[in-house]
Amino acid sequence: MKTRAAALVIVAACGLLAESAAQAKTITIGSPGPASDNTVVIGIVGTLVNFELPGARVTAPRNGVITSWKIARAEGGPFRLQVVHPSGDGFWTSPRSTGPASVSVGPVTTFRANLPVRKGDYIGLLPTAASDRVGGDAPPHANLMTFTPPLSPDPMSPTTTGPGEFGFNAQMTLDCVVPKLRGKRVRAAKKALKKAGCAPPKIKNKKGSKVVRKQKPKAGKRIRGDSAVTLTLGPKRK
Repeated sequence: MKTRAAALVIVAACGLLAESAAQAKTITIGSPGPASDNTVVIGIVGTLVNFELPGARVTAPRNGVITSWKIARAEGGPFRLQVVHPSGDGFWTSPRSTGPASVSVGPVTTFRANLPVRKGDYIGLLPTAASDRVGGDAPPHANLMTFTPPLSPDPMSPTTTGPGEFGFNAQMTLDCVVPKLRGKRVRAAKKALKKAGCAPPKIKNKKGSKVVRKQKPKAGKRIRGDSAVTLTLGPKRK
């Protein structure tokens, strides 16, 4: 059922900037900006989800870990960030969330996190009180949904859907699949890790060699993108 919830239709991103990463593949999911001076009362105690945002990414492209999240022009709280998982047939669950986070005065508050997400997961914002506020606008073709009571591990369908955008996002580090590195020279191994979206390696050098004799973890293992692979160097085999 598509409805227009008065306090929730005009909610948007405010000054939320995507973060970049050196080698570990980090992306932003949720509201990308631009800044807005609007602040509205949320009006419910439930899970708020940006479902469609043209030009932005709202789901995790593959498994990974949320390392930080941001909320724009928020008042009240504390707030929680929820992982929102589509369970099929129009139902949704929230398998995990952050702890309660208190907002500070200013356009954007940033929080650290360690929250696993799976490919296809969305993120949701959970306020403490109906009087809590979030900044925002209603950009064209943006759609949101709400869940009252808040999402939990038990499947439920959206309470409301309608146009609008909530002012929050999350920065996640994508998992990487460790490539085969044994036998490669250090420079080629670093290049292969970067291409796979892995962090720079830890290197154990033996006798000044530049050839990888051992690697840990082994090739094919999926790890967090910000976890370093250990390379042990040794003399080139004749």
